[in-house]
Amino acid sequence: MGSTIKYLVVCIFAMVSLTMAQVYAQTPAIAAEAVELCQAKKFQEALTSIQKGIDDPQDSKHPYTWFVKGFIHKEAYKCDEMYQRSSQHREIAVKCFEKSLQLDDKREFVAQTHVALKYLASTYFNDAMLASREFDLASPEEYITYFHTFRRLMRMVDPVTDLSPFEHDLLKSAGQRYFEIWQLDTDQDGPANQAAAKFLEALGHDSTDCHIYYNLGVVYYNRAVFKYRSLNVDTEMDELFTIQTESVGLLQKALQVFTNGQRICPEDGDILKGLLYINKAFENEKNVEYFKSEIERLIDEGKIKKPED
Repeated sequence: MGSTIKYLVVCIFAMVSLTMAQVYAQTPAIAAEAVELCQAKKFQEALTSIQKGIDDPQDSKHPYTWFVKGFIHKEAYKCDEMYQRSSQHREIAVKCFEKSLQLDDKREFVAQTHVALKYLASTYFNDAMLASREFDLASPEEYITYFHTFRRLMRMVDPVTDLSPFEHDLLKSAGQRYFEIWQLDTDQDGPANQAAAKFLEALGHDSTDCHIYYNLGVVYYNRAVFKYRSLNVDTEMDELFTIQTESVGLLQKALQVFTNGQRICPEDGDILKGLLYINKAFENEKNVEYFKSEIERLIDEGKIKKPED
């Protein structure tokens, strides 16, 4: 099944450092010491230093004090906990930046705080994507938690940003993972149903994604195939009728999905191959020959590679 994974990448370290250097004269003196220690990657010493500002009745009311504390935790996360999804540094950094925004009535530090939050948001999205490719049925919703944090932070930074493309990619990835889980035990329809549901949701965000039409059609087609394979000489007549009916229904769903996909992506080799196999299943030889000739034409024209059987 095709896979397209999008990662949000934000490069902001130099920008934030430059902005911080420009505002030293207007900010609590203790923050300057903490910043220097942070830039030397002495994070624990920097946190000890800025804590003096947090404990001071006046400095603790200044948004820059909380910004610097958040910045230190963010840098510690980048250096020491980048691949830890449960990073405490990251969680504390977010809370500190939120506190800074609450205190910043004059909006003096909003720009650099938003840049830092956008970076942290990107890490939550990356973790959501990774979790969506690894989860099991015991804890299938972990990736959603990371995505909700990503969405909340992005909305804080820019309420009008279109997050639909990110949700599309996450749903698509989750659908692929559910399909992989189903393949481990094809007698259980639950994961296959979840895969189809995620692909349908993803199409709601992008109805032009050729890969999703193909992947969704594959879910229905393969379920029909495995139902047929479950038949044997011991299958009771009423069960035989039920399985045949369900299988035909799934093949019809696959046919509809592939047909819709062909309208959007008329020269997609995978979708055409799907239509070829569906028509073989229905013994529609005329259509089989048509799709076979279309695939051969596109191969000859160099538009698609020869499909593997």
